[in-house]
Amino acid sequence: MKKLFASTVLAVVLALGGSAHAQTKTVVKYAISDPDGMTPAAQALKIFKNYVEFRSNGSIEVQTFFGTMGTARETTEQTKLGVLQMTNAEDGAFAGFYPKIQAINLPYLFPSAAVAWDFMRGDFARRMADDIRQKTGLVVLAFTENGFRNITNNAHEVDKPDDVKGLKMRVMQSPVFIEFMKSMGAGATPIPINELILALKQGIVDGEENEPVFMNDWGIGDVQKYLTMTEHVFSMQLYLANAQFFASLTADQQAILSAGAQLASMQNIVLREGQSSHAIEVMKQKGLQVHMLTAAEKDVFRKTTQPPVLAYLKSQLGDEFMDSLLKAVADSEAHAGLMQTN
Repeated sequence: MKKLFASTVLAVVLALGGSAHAQTKTVVKYAISDPDGMTPAAQALKIFKNYVEFRSNGSIEVQTFFGTMGTARETTEQTKLGVLQMTNAEDGAFAGFYPKIQAINLPYLFPSAAVAWDFMRGDFARRMADDIRQKTGLVVLAFTENGFRNITNNAHEVDKPDDVKGLKMRVMQSPVFIEFMKSMGAGATPIPINELILALKQGIVDGEENEPVFMNDWGIGDVQKYLTMTEHVFSMQLYLANAQFFASLTADQQAILSAGAQLASMQNIVLREGQSSHAIEVMKQKGLQVHMLTAAEKDVFRKTTQPPVLAYLKSQLGDEFMDSLLKAVADSEAHAGLMQTN
């Protein structure tokens, strides 16, 4: 009888201990707009979950939501409100929360991906992250690549800015991208991404601009005839956490989430770079004609599109801010070049 009583007491103690442990476990609800699958963002989120749960010895549980909580703008709003603890947001979607992020979409700001990678880990990006926390209540745990954006259309091959003149081009609901198309004489038409395929099929617009992996995954390459690798904007993505939630964590937990985001960022970059060339080959096989701009052709696009968009951004964000951005990119270019020669 005593043994039975002791066993019962032990079971209760263990149950209570397990219950207490469960109650003290930190839960991170993390949603992205990408569906579950082989997309870079989805795979990077899985890496984040595995890393955080392992490094925290199970004291942090990451609950992942793939494409079920809305667009990036919607998941960002939910993270801001504390419904979610973390999300990813592309720079275009994040502009509604932090207008200065539009500066990153200046055409031909980054001469190469390597320069952008260096920039994302530099002083300017850190200062911007601090400002984002103060202005939005969101913590930037990492910046990552969302890929170079390129032009597709159904009218003809594009190898110079004049070839875009007169085309009806879909753009995001972003003044910067509208100014970019206007600089080449194109008609810019903002259309939600979930309506784009139908708009292209029906000829409501002739073309659009996007990143190759996204084009392939969404079937854009199936309804377009010409792709020009203009690489006009290096798009970024932000790993965001609710600031109040992040501040409630211990220093060790904050470090684990930050390291996990940095790891996920690197994984995303590797996968996106690898999948980009594959996506282009897949679309080629489906009949899409691809033109790779030469350095001289790309320079013509830069000289045509960058000055008017830069003037617009300076009018909105100020000369000082834009000049400091350009200097930071120049510093990253020098740094990236130095690393390549050492």
